[in-house]
Amino acid sequence: MHPGYGFLAENAGFAAACEKEGIAFIGPSSETIALVGDKMQARKTMVATGIPVVPGGDRPLSGIAEMKAEAERIGFPVMMKAAAGGGGKGMRVVRETSELESAAKASRSEAGSAFADDRIYLEKLIENPRHVEFQIIADSHGNIVHLGERECSIQRRHQKLVEESPSVALTPSLRAKMGEAAVEATRASGYVNAGTVEFLLDKNREFFFLEVNARLQVEHPVTELVTGIDLVREQLRVAAGEKLSFSQSDVENRGAAIECRICAEDPPLISKLLTWGETRKEAIERMQRALSEYDIEGIRTTIPFHKAVMESDEFRDGNFDTGFVDEVFFPYYSGKKPSDPEVAAIAAALIADTERSLHKPVGGDAGAGGSGRSGWKQPPGRAAWGGWQLHQK
Repeated sequence: MHPGYGFLAENAGFAAACEKEGIAFIGPSSETIALVGDKMQARKTMVATGIPVVPGGDRPLSGIAEMKAEAERIGFPVMMKAAAGGGGKGMRVVRETSELESAAKASRSEAGSAFADDRIYLEKLIENPRHVEFQIIADSHGNIVHLGERECSIQRRHQKLVEESPSVALTPSLRAKMGEAAVEATRASGYVNAGTVEFLLDKNREFFFLEVNARLQVEHPVTELVTGIDLVREQLRVAAGEKLSFSQSDVENRGAAIECRICAEDPPLISKLLTWGETRKEAIERMQRALSEYDIEGIRTTIPFHKAVMESDEFRDGNFDTGFVDEVFFPYYSGKKPSDPEVAAIAAALIADTERSLHKPVGGDAGAGGSGRSGWKQPPGRAAWGGWQLHQK
């Protein structure tokens, strides 16, 4: 049973039901899902392992007095989070005591609806970090491998919009340290199958464990493009009790890949658009061309937003963090500071009509340097992948 990459994939009860009926669940065990799915328990596990975590609490909070004491201990601003959270659900930034009660009410309501678990806790808010995650896969024979990182700092309301690999923020030594931490986090939680260990990277390039996503993620093709490794195939091998078909030394990242999540603004993800290139610049240029040729009629989508991101100097220079949408993108297009969480949707709607009139290839044949020759070539050694991918839901 492959659960896909929705919330069902992280449902310990569903995994347990499969186990009870003798059905091979293609993912970690129900016990592991329960362990890493509880954010507070996962924090305790990482602390015991020596992996740096974001300062915060490790127990659920109830009354306002208790929340106030915890917030003052950690120090404002803080992030209120759902213990069973995921996908940005149940998260609220709290900058002063007066905001605690309303934030708690909203977080509990959202968490209860999404996860049937309204427990909340507090962490220190790391202002404008970069969000970097490591793809891991482990078999039942003790083999654990990481396949490098994905940068997913272009976000809105804690929801990822653009993912890429490799991250321009990591040096080789930092990449090695974070990769080792991801493997240790996997080992400490007894994790088997594919998953993602997520980190926050602050302005001093210090990294902190954020969470483990116990499933295949929407952005997994980014890793497949740069490594040439079919993650779903490996998931099936692992679920069948086989060993991984490769070791850590076999993992070689080549080129750069970018994924844009094409969303309808009311509300769902509708497709994923991926490009690969020998260099990050080439991957960006291919994405610009692919976006310029991509028509979806009848609904508003985030295609104009992604065009603007690819064209922005900040993104092209690698100078961005999780505050990009609110602090760079929206002010640039609207000329004012955003005041509500729907800012990117508003900005996308404002520029959609203008962008539609400019719907043409960027700089001629962007993928071939304007030579008139097609730049959509197949990455070396990747028989199953073209130079770009469109995953239509």
